[in-house]
Amino acid sequence: MLTENQHVPVRHIVLICLLAFIGNLFCNHYSPLFCAQGDPDTAIFYMTGKAWAHGMVPYIDFADVKGPLLILLYGVGYLISPDMQIGCYLLFSGFTAATLYYLYKSGRVLGLSPNKALVLCALALFALLEPENPGGRAENLQHPFMAAMLYGLLLRLQVQRTADAHARRQAEKTAGITAGLCFAAALLIKFNNIIPACAVAAIILYLNIREKNIRGYLAGFCARFLIGSAILILPIVAWMCYRGCMGACIEVYYHMNALTAGNGFLFGNSADVLLWRAYRNLLQCPTGLPFLTFATLLLPGLFGERDKRERMLLLLFIAACYVPNLIAHTPYYMVVCAPLFCLCGIPLLKKLPEGGRFAQAILLPGILFAVITHNGMWKDRCTMRLQQAPHHSVLQIEDILATVPSPRVIYYSGLDVGYGMRAGALPGSRCWCCHNGLHELCHQYQHADIRNGNTDFIICTHSIPNEQTCEFFRNCGYSQVGHFSTPTEGPVCIFRKTE
Repeated sequence: MLTENQHVPVRHIVLICLLAFIGNLFCNHYSPLFCAQGDPDTAIFYMTGKAWAHGMVPYIDFADVKGPLLILLYGVGYLISPDMQIGCYLLFSGFTAATLYYLYKSGRVLGLSPNKALVLCALALFALLEPENPGGRAENLQHPFMAAMLYGLLLRLQVQRTADAHARRQAEKTAGITAGLCFAAALLIKFNNIIPACAVAAIILYLNIREKNIRGYLAGFCARFLIGSAILILPIVAWMCYRGCMGACIEVYYHMNALTAGNGFLFGNSADVLLWRAYRNLLQCPTGLPFLTFATLLLPGLFGERDKRERMLLLLFIAACYVPNLIAHTPYYMVVCAPLFCLCGIPLLKKLPEGGRFAQAILLPGILFAVITHNGMWKDRCTMRLQQAPHHSVLQIEDILATVPSPRVIYYSGLDVGYGMRAGALPGSRCWCCHNGLHELCHQYQHADIRNGNTDFIICTHSIPNEQTCEFFRNCGYSQVGHFSTPTEGPVCIFRKTE
């Protein structure tokens, strides 16, 4: 039965926040404990947010193939603290707390007691902070919206068989708002993840067709869906139109993504390659095959025995969440589905005895310790800040870049890996780094800015540039000032504009 009291006690909100902030401290790339250089995605996003905070116009002065909401969120993280390891850590810990909050409410909707719902939040950290994903990527930023939408859908499915028409209308409005927010967030962060929100709309349309209540669907769910979408979309679109970058956003965010998909990342692959990708992604991602197996076996425990229709609709929603990323070129794309992990824990927790606060006091720290031990970032390529000696290559590169205030940089041969974060580096070209599948286009922008002297430093990673490239740099007024061997990027050469 639907839990009548959806109120979350203040004490539990505090515990949810503690779980989120402590978990991120040890399991997130952005933690103040670690040095974040080395991960291209997080470094690129941080650079775009910092550039926006410094007054540069997105998609005109700098360009990335992700949406404007992602840039805005990283800009907020930079404004909280110019030290990315603090500002973004606080921001994304808040996102994790919001995700856990809605997972808590989802557990309550499906019959968990408040204490068991709190344990569910602790277990969910295994998926939300899983070690294959350093945190802060586009998929992580969609977790709160996915969790809120899941809560709205579960609420609507759970009241489906009740005779209370008012409860169904209220649940439908909640589902509409949360699905609209999730749709807008996906559209403005990474648009291939709009399918789950569309699936929720289709599921609730089906429920209303069976009830012969199309007018209620339009007035309830659809109206709230549009309101939820407008909350995020309208302010950002208005600002971008004011700054004159809306057309550039459409060109870069949608057109460049289409080019990337067409250059071997999605389209143009044989069926056997796509099938192999699907198998690899399901097997390697912790929220992939293990989750689907558990979800299929345990799903009957979520609803009553008579609610077969609700179980099938929930399975369709789960499938819609996985479809956009099933044949992606890397498994971590499926991390966006991590909030669904709560569906695995609910049937199991229902079988356990209540235990009370004493058991909770043992379980929560124990689960959190297990998460930190299993998912801690020290097992990955991150290094702890305290372990960085003064002669560390990353710090030496930072010292060179810091010789110019707020230096403009170009990554000529690869992706931005975060050098210059402490030096306050900004993009030296519209395409300051070479995005996957777009090297030729990015080099056109970079060559023009190098010739015009618009960048202070050129950074070449992974390999030493050939003589022809070095000659081009010298002819444009740049000389080599550093050559390093780094643990993650191999050889790194740095060229500086001569005075």
